[in-house]
Amino acid sequence: AEALGGLRKPISGEIIINGRKPRRHSPREFLELGLSYIPEDRMEMGLVPSMKVEENLMLRSYRYPPYSNGFLLNLKEIRSSVNSLINRFGIVATPETLARNLSGGNTQRLLLARELSHMPRLIVACYPTRGLDVRSANYVKGLLLEHRNRGAAIILISEDLEELLEVSDRILVMREGRIVGEVKGELATAERLGMLMGG
Repeated sequence: AEALGGLRKPISGEIIINGRKPRRHSPREFLELGLSYIPEDRMEMGLVPSMKVEENLMLRSYRYPPYSNGFLLNLKEIRSSVNSLINRFGIVATPETLARNLSGGNTQRLLLARELSHMPRLIVACYPTRGLDVRSANYVKGLLLEHRNRGAAIILISEDLEELLEVSDRILVMREGRIVGEVKGELATAERLGMLMGG
């Protein structure tokens, strides 16, 4: 997941996104290629806990129009976009709330709002429902399916077999860093996946 997100250079093999190979292999380059990365630890790797909601929401965008002309930030446009995202993703917070003061469900909504509002072509999501209540987990799965249905490719990394069976078009099972099996979503069962996981 970290290699796909541009955080770690692969030891071998190639990563090609929309027909293009990343040259610098940096997170920024991957973002510019249309990738969104939802890390497993949302507070340690996804958000900056000491920053405000609005600052976290704009981490991907503040360099680009209409939020910046390259020299100055357009604070009016930033505030309008932030308020729109807070409402659209149901984040229970104000723009000034510090990320560290949010509940688990709201931190995940904040992260999803930032990563999915740009209509990414590829989404790498690591355990996106871990630690969430049923309502929040269903919301996250619904968002991912919505983006899948509009044409985005989604790599969902999870150990929750029920979740995988619910949302996957195909499932790859890995053991000790290698793919050991592939099953179409409609043919997958917990038993079949368990056998692949156990060897």
